[in-house]
Amino acid sequence: MKLSKILQLCNEYGFKTTFPVVLASSSKSASNLQHRAVLKYLRRKYAYVIEKYKSQKPEHKISQNMPLWSMWWQGEDNAPEIVKLCFARMREYSGDHELRIITRENFRDYVSLPDYVFEKVRAKKMTLNAMANILREYLLVKHGGLWMDSTIYVANQIPEDIFTREFYTIRRELNTQDKNIAHGRWSTFLQAAQAGNILCEFLLEFLLEYWRNQENLLVYFLFDYAFEIAYNDLPLCREILDSVPLNNPNVYELEKLMQSGHDSEFSNLLSDPENVFFKLSWKSSYSNLSNVSGKAFRFVQTPRT
Repeated sequence: MKLSKILQLCNEYGFKTTFPVVLASSSKSASNLQHRAVLKYLRRKYAYVIEKYKSQKPEHKISQNMPLWSMWWQGEDNAPEIVKLCFARMREYSGDHELRIITRENFRDYVSLPDYVFEKVRAKKMTLNAMANILREYLLVKHGGLWMDSTIYVANQIPEDIFTREFYTIRRELNTQDKNIAHGRWSTFLQAAQAGNILCEFLLEFLLEYWRNQENLLVYFLFDYAFEIAYNDLPLCREILDSVPLNNPNVYELEKLMQSGHDSEFSNLLSDPENVFFKLSWKSSYSNLSNVSGKAFRFVQTPRT
């Protein structure tokens, strides 16, 4: 982390909060120190948001014909090849649910965010990724549906029961050795909810309040810390997250096979009904599909019935 960035964080968050964050950026063994410091700061600073939702009653309603949501700010035509492929797979396995891709041209058709969000994006104090975190929660609160990041590869038909649940996310076996504070209990990159879901409402208000008050992002995985607070401080939200069944155990495995896997490995992985969703990355070498090995290229593009 650059010295100028460290000084900015110290000025805004104080030394006691910043030091563990800086330490964790260079040593994974310091991640627990970072978790404690960040959570302490966020709980103190945004206690008023947390307290509000402790007494809030759930008011979600079963939404009809819930859409799929994703985002590529510059528009689908300008997306990397791997993102275009992921969008095609979403559509192929969406059933009767429309895929709506959020762009800079159409976002106002679906969301209404405070001016300070866009001002901070323009000033480069807030990244598009941070804004996308707010956008997805707004969309779920107002419209309901299934949000998938643009690099979610859908391998099989999306189960219809996802759209009838109060909330859904990728949830795997608890892994306390994982340095990310989520420990496999949720995934910010894939969420489904009914409109008005209390967990999504809390996440939306928490993120909006954070960016209304803060000038610099304290930690990259701020979103997961918001989830962690919801899980530990809000009993209703904990109940919602605990109600999600374990699913998609191999969500990260396709990426590992993209350049070096064998035919049988791809076939077994992609045909397993437990594995509907896989997380890829547009920043990897295979974002240009011509860089993907022949086996991987054939398997990820071939529809399966």
